Amino acid sequence: MHTYPKEFYYETSNNPNPTSIRTKIQTTEEFVLAGNEKQFIDFHFTHTTSAISTGPPRTSYITDKNINIKIDKQLDIAKKIDAVDPDKVVRSLIKTHLIPDIIGNTRAYLGQEFRCKNKYCQKKAKRMPLKNRCRACHGPLQATVTRGSALKYLPLAIRLSNEYDVGDYIKNRIELLQDEALSIFPSGKDENQTELTTFV
Repeated sequence: MHTYPKEFYYETSNNPNPTSIRTKIQTTEEFVLAGNEKQFIDFHFTHTTSAISTGPPRTSYITDKNINIKIDKQLDIAKKIDAVDPDKVVRSLIKTHLIPDIIGNTRAYLGQEFRCKNKYCQKKAKRMPLKNRCRACHGPLQATVTRGSALKYLPLAIRLSNEYDVGDYIKNRIELLQDEALSIFPSGKDENQTELTTFV
């Protein structure tokens, strides 16, 4: 099949179930299931490529640096595909990625080391000394994990849980994480850098 028939375009304009118009065009499945030389010849395509198994050299996942943009683009595609439930995609994303990351990042913040700010020293301490100074050079110490990195996925999880039907269980888990974050991090502090000396 060198071109798509007009009937195919007419019927797709009504947004039908894909299986109902499957007979209008040839599919890859027909060639593969033929089980003879037909599966290797007369295989037409719309885009020229040197290898059918290769993907794009650069994806938007690499070019888009902001995680919110990446997620929104993924969900825009999910909304356009009839076979995909966007609510289910969001539930899976929050449950398997965002919640574990928030918990792990918060745990890393609470158990982090402290590094000497002196560029000639850079010694690390597992716990903040009582004098808040480096034991080696007596220079100031700083936290190695910031508040911003610990909570970077929490606003995204809250937004997605409000925009999509994720269920009461996941919503409650996010609310608990939010309450825990408020108990650990005082309000009104710098979002990007919070020293742990306040809590020692």
